[in-house]
Amino acid sequence: GMLVDAFNEMAAQLQESREVATRSTADLRRSNRALDERRRYIETLVANLSTAVVSLDRDGRVTTSNPASRDILGLELAAGDEFRARLGEPGLEPLRGLMEAVARRDGESLRQDLDLARDGKSLSVSVQIAPLRGGQGEDLGTLVMVEDLTELVRAQRAAAWREVARRIAHEIKNPLTPIQLAAQRLRKKFQEGAPDLSEVVRDATETVEREVGALKSLVDEFSRFARMPDPAPRPVDFRAIIDAVLALYRGVQGVRWEVETSRDLGFVCVDGEQMRRALINLIDNALTAMGGSGTVRVTARGYAGPGSLRVEVADTGPGIPPGDRDRLFLPNFSTKRRGTGLGLAIVHRVVTDHGGSIRVEDNRPRGARFVIEIPG
Repeated sequence: GMLVDAFNEMAAQLQESREVATRSTADLRRSNRALDERRRYIETLVANLSTAVVSLDRDGRVTTSNPASRDILGLELAAGDEFRARLGEPGLEPLRGLMEAVARRDGESLRQDLDLARDGKSLSVSVQIAPLRGGQGEDLGTLVMVEDLTELVRAQRAAAWREVARRIAHEIKNPLTPIQLAAQRLRKKFQEGAPDLSEVVRDATETVEREVGALKSLVDEFSRFARMPDPAPRPVDFRAIIDAVLALYRGVQGVRWEVETSRDLGFVCVDGEQMRRALINLIDNALTAMGGSGTVRVTARGYAGPGSLRVEVADTGPGIPPGDRDRLFLPNFSTKRRGTGLGLAIVHRVVTDHGGSIRVEDNRPRGARFVIEIPG
């Protein structure tokens, strides 16, 4: 009887275990189907993105890539490829340099606009590189996203240049009015044989010279922006560039200057003349914003290993309203009453031609801070 009871109890337990296993198997199948559907959905979503998406493992080897990677980068990427090695092809060097800069920053996210070349064409892209973290914070690798902004940038540039043309016409028309009035007054006095003709001639010629000088300055500024040469980088002592620029402002009264350069900055590979022009534009803007009194702080240091450069120019002016920051570097935008809007556009072009980025931040406790970052 004991044996029969034990056998029946064992049979009941086996039956119960089988039912539990059957239910668990069904749940597991449902979970697997849900996971497969979710995986297929994500794969389909990524495959149809117009943005290139490449995931890398901790060793920098490709784990997944979508078709847009081939369309934008011109690369046929396969699982296991060493991504940085594949970026050695002509035209992709800026992206490789950015990847190397991120590697030196120990997993820090980075977003930057770059100009790439492919099939003889120039591409304007926005690159975002971010670390992949697991649920427990473990390092799973890196995610690289490259968005093609060529058409958008082309449309923005066309719109900006249309606005530039409108502003040029407006700025040129302003000096023409006093020139015309001076000529009419001079002719009238001459026809009348007025006794104060010599005085009128002097006043009229001064007006013409002044307004023609303003026109010439305007045309020169637009011409410099339109004909800026390609940068010719070479190793330079950036501290010497800062010293040379600040020497131009030693006679400015009411301004306190603060300069800080890290000892390990060393030589950086940039076009010294173009960077000098960019610094002058930033400092001029800072002085104008402060109304002639306040503090200007200039700092320079490396930020991503040897050869990299981060320059900050901060002021204690009223700052930049958030609504103006997206338009700040366009060639048609100016916060100055008689500004042409080209100063910061020139700075932006200099920085991007060096493969770097520029942004504006709030300065504490007040004012604005422009940050330039150029990878090594």
